[in-house]
Amino acid sequence: MSRRSSIRPDLLLFALTLLLSATLLFTVQPMFGKMILPMFGGSPSVWLTALVFFQLMLLVGYAYVYATTSWLGIRKQAALHLLILGLPLVVLPVRVLTGWIPISPMRPLASVSWTLIFSIGLPFFALSASAPLLQRWFATTSDPAASDPYFLYAASNLGSLGGLLAYPLLIEPLFRLRTQSHIWTIGYVVLVALIVVCASRVWRVRAVSKQANPGQDAVGAKASPVSWPTRLRWLALAAVPASLLVSVTSYVTTDFAVPLFWIAPLAIYLATFVLVFARRPILSHGLMSALLPFAVVVPLVLAAGQVSESLYLLVFPLVGLFVAGMVCHGELAASRPQVRHLTEFYVWLSLGGAIGGLFNVLVAPLIFKTTAEYPLGLLLACLVPVLARKGWVKPDKWSALRKQMKSLEFSNAEIDKVIAEKQAEAAKAERPQASAWGSREPWLTIRIAAALGLLVVGLEFLAATLELSPGSLRFVGVVFVLPAIIALCFRQKRVWFAAGLGAILLAGAFYPQWNLSVIARARSFYGVYLVADRGEYRVLFHNTTNHGAQSLVPQLKCMPLTYYFPTGPLGHLFMSFQGEQAKSDIAVMGLGAGSAAGYARPGQRWTFYEIDPTVERIARDPRYFTFLRDCAPQARVILGDARISLAREPDGTHDLIILDAFTSDALPVHLLTREALDLYFRKLSPHGVLAFNITNRFFNLAPVLSRLARDAHVVAYFQSDDDATPDEERAGKELSDWVVMARRPEDLGKLVYETKWLVSLPNVTGAAWTDDYSNVLGALDLSDDDLSF
Repeated sequence: MSRRSSIRPDLLLFALTLLLSATLLFTVQPMFGKMILPMFGGSPSVWLTALVFFQLMLLVGYAYVYATTSWLGIRKQAALHLLILGLPLVVLPVRVLTGWIPISPMRPLASVSWTLIFSIGLPFFALSASAPLLQRWFATTSDPAASDPYFLYAASNLGSLGGLLAYPLLIEPLFRLRTQSHIWTIGYVVLVALIVVCASRVWRVRAVSKQANPGQDAVGAKASPVSWPTRLRWLALAAVPASLLVSVTSYVTTDFAVPLFWIAPLAIYLATFVLVFARRPILSHGLMSALLPFAVVVPLVLAAGQVSESLYLLVFPLVGLFVAGMVCHGELAASRPQVRHLTEFYVWLSLGGAIGGLFNVLVAPLIFKTTAEYPLGLLLACLVPVLARKGWVKPDKWSALRKQMKSLEFSNAEIDKVIAEKQAEAAKAERPQASAWGSREPWLTIRIAAALGLLVVGLEFLAATLELSPGSLRFVGVVFVLPAIIALCFRQKRVWFAAGLGAILLAGAFYPQWNLSVIARARSFYGVYLVADRGEYRVLFHNTTNHGAQSLVPQLKCMPLTYYFPTGPLGHLFMSFQGEQAKSDIAVMGLGAGSAAGYARPGQRWTFYEIDPTVERIARDPRYFTFLRDCAPQARVILGDARISLAREPDGTHDLIILDAFTSDALPVHLLTREALDLYFRKLSPHGVLAFNITNRFFNLAPVLSRLARDAHVVAYFQSDDDATPDEERAGKELSDWVVMARRPEDLGKLVYETKWLVSLPNVTGAAWTDDYSNVLGALDLSDDDLSF
């Protein structure tokens, strides 16, 4: 008998339904992100935009639940929601609907947003309402846990976390996109059936409740009202970690625009909700608060030093996100309201998340030329939880007292009198602190910040004397470690601590001026650009990667530098086709500074395919670079994704296609598939040649291209240019890896006889990548990734 009584069907039903709903919700995010990534050049910003879109849809779903709960009641709400759940079946299975959506490279943010809205907006909206809706329904049941259903939010986020981790580790490697979509659709149909059962259970329980207690709300009508200070507190505590999530995602996906690295920050973000809303928290809130300054200072120092040497260093931003999320979300969990205000609580939480995400995607690119929102988010993560307890968003600490006195049957007049007396006592006790703040603390804060800023400037002069370059761990050790340690000494005073870190960041921003003369900065949907002088040549940086350089010596203005250097693999390729064998029509995927135009000769037809209008403006501006003006004045620049634009060209157009369309070290997977290779060869003339720049710090692409060549029955040769003389380095040469392909060996001319060119891994095993299948983790190569100084 006791065994039977321990079975709780309502709890099992609602927990299982929430788990499946959350799994579907957070599986479709990376799946659809991968679907639309090729349409916009494989840029990490596509995922960031999708991430903010999902946050906005959560807000819409939560607001819908709040409104229908307030206006319709449970029974009518359940009927309406079942109708809404049926609507997405019209657009399923999940696919990209692009036939009538305008895709414009000039407005990528709007193009991505409209694609998301029309393709996946309806099913995502239906799913986004599940967490608060099912918790609210569960609160009307007779289950012993119905009075506090917030633990189901932890179960929901556990399903979200499981779905996210399953995608890169199981789903993506095992199933093609089309199969993934059909499996997801089956899961959605099962979810609809489960929610129908939940709704029928709610109707039955409500009918019994009304018969037993007519006129009484099963959730409780006598709930204390929520004050505006409490709402603002929820908003702030939700906005900061959401903003930090987007900025950390941007930081770690600059070189890794692949699902695993999209998912890691979001999985950590969700894990914090699982932990803080659990019935028995595993990690102490006090412990997390104590660790927060340490978790924040390391990624801040790495960001200030512009360090991007190693993949392993990405663990520090992720740890900072986790601890900041634990602290902020822990404060939210501690201040959650009574069940009657559950849906409103989730509305404010989702509104804060949407505001944080929108700030990063819409506002930050307009007011910052760099990714300053990332260190700003880390600083706010230190301040907001403290301010939420003591400052401008104080929690309504009197509501608990009011509720306690109500339960003891005090009259409203008596309650108001006691609270007024308590508030007067509290205000009197706080006056000396306010006076002290007014007289001393602001000056102390300014002095601490100024002292740390001056210390950083002095250490920067020392680093300049030692000729240390930003981006190295040695530079960080000399300039930032000592000031950071001093700042940590003030961690008990979070305002002093945050001000000190802010001063360190501001002072550190001036160091690059001493060995790189910054000419211009720009920021677009696709990344951050920096034009700077380095010795005798000018460089274009895109995020962390060199995207071309030009000599400042007038006689050498048409000399290709960096990866295109004349003594490098591309120089060898052009030397193989001189005189009568010279190629007459050349296409380059990826413009950069226009360095490849240095190989242009009279009578040739050059075409550049570039996705970012900002890059074209920089390359055409004679104040920055003159390759296009001086070396290839007749060259065309076609804006848009290179593969989509190339598909519009007539077959057999180009004699040579050069692919260098990488965004930092991120992989444009859609340019490295069987279908893409088939397109390239269709657009090549009968004796045409393909050249791939596969230089990458973290991925080994030679096996990927070898599989493609084997699958297409074409020849492929590989060269790793791993040596440069001191004179070449001073002149601007960068080491590079290249693969060339052709239909027949003789199409490659003299190149096949050069000893530096090797047949590209003829015995490689595994399946070739396709538009439906890719295994990016299999291409990850950390053999050269180290933390050496």
